[in-house]
Amino acid sequence: MCSSDLTAAPPGTADPNDMCQELGLSFPTTTTGWLRTSCRAGNYVFVSQDGGSTWAPQSLPVSVTAGQGGPPDVTGPQFQSGTGFLTVGPALGDPSLLETQDLGQTWYTVTLPAGAEQYPQISFFSPTQGVLIPTASQGVLGTVFYTTDDGGQHWTPVPQGTDFTQIGSSEIGRASCRERV
Repeated sequence: MCSSDLTAAPPGTADPNDMCQELGLSFPTTTTGWLRTSCRAGNYVFVSQDGGSTWAPQSLPVSVTAGQGGPPDVTGPQFQSGTGFLTVGPALGDPSLLETQDLGQTWYTVTLPAGAEQYPQISFFSPTQGVLIPTASQGVLGTVFYTTDDGGQHWTPVPQGTDFTQIGSSEIGRASCRERV
């Protein structure tokens, strides 16, 4: 997929130096596809209804373009059996989890737990079961993870036995080797 494959440039990206990258490609069916594009000016979500031949901007209930503080962190969309999830972590403000149960025809906001932090990492394993890992700025992980078994309608805190610290990946590898000895 190249930028030239889109039928129109994302709104507000007329500058050729906007440095857009296509990310988050997902095809829940052979004809319906989703593409998240990240640019300096913001993020955009596109949908294709013809197997990827043409793409159109998708309207969402929260903004994914740059706002006060810069562009939000957008993750997804990820689909499980027709149910899709998209996470939006704005540079300022509370994060949002968007859900669709009709392949993106309609999206609605799902309430996140108070401890979700600024940039939660959310993964769903089925339309109902998922996990949320709170992540603040600089990739700091929280001491509590959250699980859901009802599509994010309710979140259960799962306290972790170990506090995470920021250490380099080479130190993590050495620690793992020492533990095996």
